[in-house]
Amino acid sequence: MQNDLPALFCSKRDYIRTNMTAVLDDIGEEPVLFAVVREPIERFLSGFLDKCILWVVIFKD
Repeated sequence: MQNDLPALFCSKRDYIRTNMTAVLDDIGEEPVLFAVVREPIERFLSGFLDKCILWVVIFKD
């Protein structure tokens, strides 16, 4: 199943643009641009809890 993951996620590569003009043509004349910003400590703790602590609890039972 793991070998099928690239096929599942990358089978339709029509989202790839090779230059900025193509990107601007696709998003239109007045795009809404935004960014989500998180605190570095919050990101670290979230990742640590997700990848380290929660898995230990699951496999311990």
